[in-house]
Amino acid sequence: MDENEVEQGLILHNYIGCLNLLKNSIEGLRDSELDFSRDQDDWTIREIIHHMADGDHIWKTCIQRALGTGEYPFHLKWYWESDQVQWSRLWKYSSRDIETSIALLEANRNHTVEILRKIPGSLSKTINIEWSSGDQQEVNIAWVLEMQTSHIEGHTEEIRTLREAFNF
Repeated sequence: MDENEVEQGLILHNYIGCLNLLKNSIEGLRDSELDFSRDQDDWTIREIIHHMADGDHIWKTCIQRALGTGEYPFHLKWYWESDQVQWSRLWKYSSRDIETSIALLEANRNHTVEILRKIPGSLSKTINIEWSSGDQQEVNIAWVLEMQTSHIEGHTEEIRTLREAFNF
């Protein structure tokens, strides 16, 4: 196994592995505890979980596009038209059960990894992302996976901080 294969294996391992961090961060929480936040403007644990699942679902499209053709820029203009708080309200994050979002997150990750493992050199495939500013950036699938891994890790830490603040 060469160095590149080891690095790609680690990226995939971390991409899947951060699901355990999430599950551990919410283990033992009662449904009512999912609705705590530090203040009125912060997201609750419930809202954070839905945000992670929906974000992951959206970025999976980028990965699939890169695997098919990186010929056209990937953009999320429709999503960036509103801020994330607005999407949270529109998609009813505060009143939904978390189980389906966790299942979606897990299914998306497992599905993505299965596809990527079947395609030689998949993590090196590239796509141009058109950001909300209009700037374009060429990225490879490994970059998208690492971004999404960091996203889960960051929000998992946020959940741990909330649990510590409320002692649950």
